[in-house]
Amino acid sequence: MALTASPPADTQARRRVKYGLNVGIAAAAAVVLACLLNWIGYRQFVRWDLTATRKYSLSDQTRKILDQLEDDYSIVTLLPPVRSVIDPRQASVIQQAIDLTNEYDRRSSRLSAEHLNPGADITRVESLYESLKGRYDEELVPLKEAIRHSRTVMDKVRVATAQWIEPLNKLIEEPQLAEGELKLFTQSIVNAFARIGSDLESIDRRVDRTLQTSLPDYDGAKSTLGRLLDDLDNRLLELAISRFRKDSTLAETPDAVKEKLLSLISQFGPLLKDVKAAKQKLDEANSVTDYDRLSGQLAAAETVLVMGPSQVQVIAFSDLFRMPDPRQMQTGQMPELRFQGEEKITGALVSMSMDSPPMVVFVGGGQRPAIGPGGIYQKVAQRLQTINFKVEQWNPSGGPMGPMGKPVPPGPPPQPAEGQNVVWVVLPSPPPNPRNPMAAAGAHQVAAAVERQMSRGDGVMFLLSFNPMPFMGGGDGIAKLFEPWGITAQTDRAILTEVSGPDRQVFPDSRFDLVSWPDGSPITAAIDGMKGHFEVPCPLLLAKPDQEKTRIVPLIEIRGRRLWAATDLTTNQQPEYDASTAADSFVIGAAAEKDDSRIIVTTCGHDPQFGYRSWASDLTTDVGGFGGRPVAGAADMLGALWPANAELFVNGVIWLAGLDELIAAGARAQDIRRIEIDVDSIGPLRWTLAAGLPLATFCAGIGVWGTRRKG
Repeated sequence: MALTASPPADTQARRRVKYGLNVGIAAAAAVVLACLLNWIGYRQFVRWDLTATRKYSLSDQTRKILDQLEDDYSIVTLLPPVRSVIDPRQASVIQQAIDLTNEYDRRSSRLSAEHLNPGADITRVESLYESLKGRYDEELVPLKEAIRHSRTVMDKVRVATAQWIEPLNKLIEEPQLAEGELKLFTQSIVNAFARIGSDLESIDRRVDRTLQTSLPDYDGAKSTLGRLLDDLDNRLLELAISRFRKDSTLAETPDAVKEKLLSLISQFGPLLKDVKAAKQKLDEANSVTDYDRLSGQLAAAETVLVMGPSQVQVIAFSDLFRMPDPRQMQTGQMPELRFQGEEKITGALVSMSMDSPPMVVFVGGGQRPAIGPGGIYQKVAQRLQTINFKVEQWNPSGGPMGPMGKPVPPGPPPQPAEGQNVVWVVLPSPPPNPRNPMAAAGAHQVAAAVERQMSRGDGVMFLLSFNPMPFMGGGDGIAKLFEPWGITAQTDRAILTEVSGPDRQVFPDSRFDLVSWPDGSPITAAIDGMKGHFEVPCPLLLAKPDQEKTRIVPLIEIRGRRLWAATDLTTNQQPEYDASTAADSFVIGAAAEKDDSRIIVTTCGHDPQFGYRSWASDLTTDVGGFGGRPVAGAADMLGALWPANAELFVNGVIWLAGLDELIAAGARAQDIRRIEIDVDSIGPLRWTLAAGLPLATFCAGIGVWGTRRKG
């Protein structure tokens, strides 16, 4: 039997080479694989935001706007380092601002972000200011030339007044000049000329400080020099020449005195002419408003700049957050600074990308204002102003009673600029009052005014309210405006549903919370999944419109069991389910468009206990939540309980303005209600986390050990 010879064993040297080569190849492969993965990760940047508030994500609206940028933009933060800020709340806002601008940078190739520390990056900050000043060089030329010319005249005044002190003193010492008013007046001129040197030197230093800053205050220098030239003109030289000329014509004035007076007049005249010319040139040099606004805003130490091709907007640090209502805070509670930087930055981008931002006019015939102090639509108005919409209000029937007990007469409607789109928001009419037949006059005036605007093609949003007696049998003039569009509002009935109380007793309810919205409109697509709230809504009937080009889309639809439209709400009896008016769903909001015109019709209801609770008013949009209970005026502190309401209104206005590309959920929609922990609960919670969790882990370990012993 033949034996096969075994191969010779590797020597130690060969094994060392073989194993070393294997290790080297494996190490090289690991390095190549790591580089490849890093290269792929760099080229395909992916991040996941798992926070409940989407704290590290841009809103849908912001992403939409960034994707549509056609020019190059940049964002520069002028904020101190987070580690140098003592207040942890302010440090958090600064960090969020830096993180947010980085998100803008990552999202769009058309936008870049840069972070500068005003206290350390001196050279880079100066370079930034120099580039900002360069944007206005041509506009500033006349103003800078007028300032330079005025300072040249100041030098002439300084030299001339110093030389004139000696001849003035000779006039005072003239033996033929009697004691009296002329001598006292001349002495006052000498004293004024003696002070001019030091006064002009002080003004020179002040103007130098103004002009030597990174962004010179040219308007401030203009004001300072203007006041000086005015004093020299009217209060010194003109006054001296006028007095000397008068005395030189008097018969009782000695000839020697007249000669000296005429000599002084001839010397003062040319300088006065130069002063007047410099003053006129300074007056004719218009201030550059945009530059002055920019330099004034950048006087603050902490800001964020949004720079476009032709515009620059500055966001102050205090505008990056909003404080909660102090009335909602407990004693000793440290309020959370709610970050709103994305709203401000995105709003700046929107305003710079629009040639003429639209105008929104709240139209109503009631006594309460819609916007401003005491306004009941202030929250949504602020949202529109954030994206640079011009917001106005107008009452065609006049204002409340004036100081003399007479109603304020109505003013003309706000006038848009040429080419500016206008959206009219028709507010709910006051509730009917059988004792005052004239109460409906305001609604008729509103209807007539809005009809004129609709004929021009302006967009209109109608906010209707429950009205069991439509204008004393005269019909609802406002409702007639949109009936040709195929929309009929049944404002004489309210939608109710049956709910069970704690004692299982069934009673009707007119309040509805919605989380699902009809398809077919970008307005509702932007609020998909958000919660909205509507009280005492009325049905809308959507019929085939008169014109084939008209398109109607439902915006708000109530679905459920045991729904009906009650018409017996004027009695004191509790309404009961009525099968004859029942339906599985009711439409309470719709959008329609034909040709180039658009309208939105919604019903908002009227609550007898709380007054008007429009779905878009602060009574709904400014409601927060605490412990499952609504808290009025606490949306900024606790997060909006019904965020869909404000989003629906703002996106509806954007759609009416024809800016469909801006329709998306805004940054404010990402606010959620926080879990509030009071002071008394902190102690037990701390002990639960410090001792409860380790104890639970120990008990679990004992259980596992016991189970294994039995097995």
